[in-house]
Amino acid sequence: MAKLTHSDLTQLSSNETSAVNTINANGALTEAALENTISRDGTSPNTMGASLDMNSNKILNVAAGTASSDGVNLSQLTSATGQVPGLSMIMETTQTDSDQGNGKVWFNAAVASATIIYLDDLDSGGGAISTFVQTWDNSTNTGSRGYIYVVQKASAVNYAVFEIDGAVTDASGYTKIPVNYMSGDGTLADTDPVSVHFTRTGDKGSHPASLQMLWESTTTDSDQGAGKVWLNNGTVASASVLYIDDVDNAAGTSINSQVDTWDDSTNTSLRGTITFVKASDAAIFATFNVTGAVTSASGYSKIAVTHVTSAGSFTDGDVINLQFVRTGDKGATGSTGSTGSTGPQGPAGDGDLTSSNNLSDVASASTSLSNLGGVGVGLTLALGG
Repeated sequence: MAKLTHSDLTQLSSNETSAVNTINANGALTEAALENTISRDGTSPNTMGASLDMNSNKILNVAAGTASSDGVNLSQLTSATGQVPGLSMIMETTQTDSDQGNGKVWFNAAVASATIIYLDDLDSGGGAISTFVQTWDNSTNTGSRGYIYVVQKASAVNYAVFEIDGAVTDASGYTKIPVNYMSGDGTLADTDPVSVHFTRTGDKGSHPASLQMLWESTTTDSDQGAGKVWLNNGTVASASVLYIDDVDNAAGTSINSQVDTWDDSTNTSLRGTITFVKASDAAIFATFNVTGAVTSASGYSKIAVTHVTSAGSFTDGDVINLQFVRTGDKGATGSTGSTGSTGPQGPAGDGDLTSSNNLSDVASASTSLSNLGGVGVGLTLALGG
């Protein structure tokens, strides 16, 4: 479809007025068409009034976008691919424990051997980050408090991942973070712009309604001190009595009245189950059935138990999470069942009186004795006397 169509002139002689009108009309059409084009020098109007279809053709030599509404070129897209959100920092290859300047991140050794990450108190844009960074050890899962990802901005294939395995330390102008190298690839070079991303580990779970106690290896029937738990046998699987102090280890809170209820179930053969687990290693544990009464002693309680299962070994001073689960009460005795049907009559024994020779039909004692069979002599003497 033509965007501009002029009317043709066929002759000028004897039709001057018509020719002038046609020329003027064609000029107006040309002016309108030019007003509908985009100017190379920016002369207004210079904006699109509708979407522009490039019909699979390229736009060449596009400048890098700077504003949020700007277009971007392929180079910008490539450098942004694979980036993770995080703090904008500058990589520093110096490995000393001293501030390396604003916006820097560095390690105490080669990346794969690093055990400390140093992070300046400011990011590369001058923003204060120390308050945030110093929360990176807040997880109560002290063995794994979170993960740090250091990723090169220019190419995300260059990265390193670390696990935070200790407490964060606030230094002068920077923060020290103890870490364990997990994985990585490529190279993080000096002055590389990098993103430093942190993911927190969830808090360590605890056993529901558990008591925190301290393990005691002594096996004597006497109070071993506040917060202690111990057995009557050095071999866990052979223990038959569990001793527990009257206060817990966590806060010195009295637990005696709670422990005294652990034999309340009317199911006297199995009143409940006690499980204690080493706080720092859940693979070390022991489980016992409460099979007898709880006895209050001076400052501690004695609980009759039977070993069920266990793994690993406990040492003096181990922090123990101890949990009790009560057995339900024994059910009431069921109602008496209905009486069974009468069985068949057995055969008559020797000497029995049958209906045909019943005593009531016998006139004399001697005849009655004869019907009894074999006892007549003895009975006759008795009767005869």
